[in-house]
Amino acid sequence: MSDEGSIGYVAIRNALAEELGIHPSVLEAESRAKRQSITDLTVNADGRYTVLAIDRFAGEHWVHNSYRGSNARGQALSEARELTREGMKSATNASVASVYYAYDSQGNYLGGDTWKKE
Repeated sequence: MSDEGSIGYVAIRNALAEELGIHPSVLEAESRAKRQSITDLTVNADGRYTVLAIDRFAGEHWVHNSYRGSNARGQALSEARELTREGMKSATNASVASVYYAYDSQGNYLGGDTWKKE
């Protein structure tokens, strides 16, 4: 069974939707749209490694940079970690921080969230 079908997931989803004052289906639709947007930004056919910026406070995300070539993976990971570490200096905690994540060309998350030591 997927998480979305579990009783715990439904209870948490319903509680969050109630706290936000929206219907659970709206919450799920927004979540699906955000996941699709991230996929659209990170999956590519030309082998680029992407550094995705995520502003957790504003709820926004965008491509910060992308790399191609033999050291693209290392460049993306290094930049994501460095930028997240830099952002940690001005954030009170991880829930409101700007973070930078590195993705391969298939949209697989590689790391970068230094709040979580990735």
